[in-house]
Amino acid sequence: MTLTISNVETIIESRLGGLLDAAGITDCTPAISWAVREAGGSTASYLTATDAEVNGISNKDMLLDLAEYRCVLDIIGNLAVVDITTGPRKEALGQLNDVALKFKENLEAKLKSLYGYGAATLEAAKITDLSFVQHLTT
Repeated sequence: MTLTISNVETIIESRLGGLLDAAGITDCTPAISWAVREAGGSTASYLTATDAEVNGISNKDMLLDLAEYRCVLDIIGNLAVVDITTGPRKEALGQLNDVALKFKENLEAKLKSLYGYGAATLEAAKITDLSFVQHLTT
């Protein structure tokens, strides 16, 4: 199945539309480019990915979830965390940040359980040639 930048943007906007608007984010292509690299692909640009680069990722669902995750991180970075009251008008922007943080936690759990993303890995090695040891003499 073919996946394009436009497809990914449409899916992200359907998942995060209100939060993206509140955070003033109008372009998700840097997040998509990041997601391509995190999913094991490469991009010619840090800001944009091509349709071929997006389509080159075998696990499309992981790519979509990673792009959504990056957008949520950007939202958290862009949202004002204060409440504003002007006369009878009140904007509880701190609540939006709480919602975004909850999205982040849920996405992290999803990425870890479905793809092992973010899980710590342990690798071991065995030293077989000890000739590198320097012997000290007194």
